[in-house]
Amino acid sequence: MAFSRPSSKDFSFLAGLPLVALTSWVTGETAWRGIAAKAAEYAGAILSRDPVTIMTRVSEVVGKRSLAMTPVDIARELVACEIETAFQVTRDHLPSRWRPSIEIDSEEHLKAALAGGNGAILWDSHFYFAGLITKIGLHSIGYRLHHLSRRDHGYSSTPFGMKYLNWIRSSVENRYLAERVVVAANNPGPALRVLANRLQQNEVVSITVRGSATRPISAPFMESKLAVAPGAPFLAWKTNARLIPVFTVRTEIGRYRINLGAPIEIRRDCPREEAFKWAAEEYAKRLERFVLDYPGQWIDWINI
Repeated sequence: MAFSRPSSKDFSFLAGLPLVALTSWVTGETAWRGIAAKAAEYAGAILSRDPVTIMTRVSEVVGKRSLAMTPVDIARELVACEIETAFQVTRDHLPSRWRPSIEIDSEEHLKAALAGGNGAILWDSHFYFAGLITKIGLHSIGYRLHHLSRRDHGYSSTPFGMKYLNWIRSSVENRYLAERVVVAANNPGPALRVLANRLQQNEVVSITVRGSATRPISAPFMESKLAVAPGAPFLAWKTNARLIPVFTVRTEIGRYRINLGAPIEIRRDCPREEAFKWAAEEYAKRLERFVLDYPGQWIDWINI
């Protein structure tokens, strides 16, 4: 088998990993935010979109709406969140694992979905702390999550990174999952069938809202468009499972909130493609408030 060469970003990650791990192991969570903010001043290149472009897009997308932060501060905060989530992951590799304070808002929506007997789909919004916090929080109160994941989930999309780096993150997340279902890049069918089976068993499926799909839905979002993969609405339509939007954010240093929204209706009075589009548009409307309130935590500023 040919050796997979690391990219320059893989090398950068490897070079920084010992310092990230040591910092997370010898300092407390209250220190991570300040350390990450200071490091962010010099680490803008770790994002896939440069900070200047991010600032421009924030202004274009938001228009005249009121933001909780300036575009300049948002660009810096995104870098800081990237660093801070790495602190969280490396800290959780220690035997005495990281134990964040997590509040779960409106759990009754999830309880009602499972009482209906058709399972629940958690449509988890693409905020920085959601990847780990949503899993830890729901696991801590007894829910078994079957999570849809991409093959390149983690720190790298290169063959080298997927083999040697991404396990650092996925192995931590797996502690809080019943199952990770990996979707093929060009053939989501097998993974969706597995998840449909879990829903028929009245289980909880989690899917991150992403735009990466062969035919994403384009939903109006503020002054722009949000690309939304149709997998979650499709599963809800196929299985009659409740589609619950999730917005997980940090409310203050050391405290997080998992916001479980009221289920998004999957309409039956129109062709299914229209029903999926309606669901995506409804989701985008609900997302807006959380992005305006927590703009420095929303990852998709680097994609929209």
